[in-house]
Amino acid sequence: MTLSKNKQIRSMFFVVFVILVTFSIPNVSAITIEEQKILDIENECKKEVRSNDSFTFAEKAVKVKECNTIARATSLSIQAVTPSSTIQIFQHQIRDCEAMYPIYKMIGEIDFLSLERSNLARHCTILYVLDEWQIQDDTRMNSLVNGLINALQVELDRDIQLRIDNIHKAIARHQNG
Repeated sequence: MTLSKNKQIRSMFFVVFVILVTFSIPNVSAITIEEQKILDIENECKKEVRSNDSFTFAEKAVKVKECNTIARATSLSIQAVTPSSTIQIFQHQIRDCEAMYPIYKMIGEIDFLSLERSNLARHCTILYVLDEWQIQDDTRMNSLVNGLINALQVELDRDIQLRIDNIHKAIARHQNG
């Protein structure tokens, strides 16, 4: 009887162990709140496109693909305040860019980008041409963070517009062809 009881206790501990390990492993597929917002906006857009009977099948297919771009653009416009962790990342990048500036000045932009090959190097080259780079007072860091954020937003807006234009050109080619 004791041997059987010990086996039961061991198997019960094993089951408890497996349950604890299973629930302690983080969910890698978990999505952030921002990602969920993008998915919700995208799904709503797709639903509206698919229910619109005035579109042809081809137009619906193209517009459904366009929903992802629209969702990301809408999500970015919803974010009113840049999180402080993002600002801290930009501040660290600015400090790194300050340290790499002598190398940039010595070898030039093209060689600098070839040598570094990273987003940081690209951000540095953006910073180096900003008027804010010349500021030497207490407002320098905030000015550089805001300047970099604005420059990256302009790039993002340009990219979004390019994607939308390409989609519209594809629709026009499809309708004419």
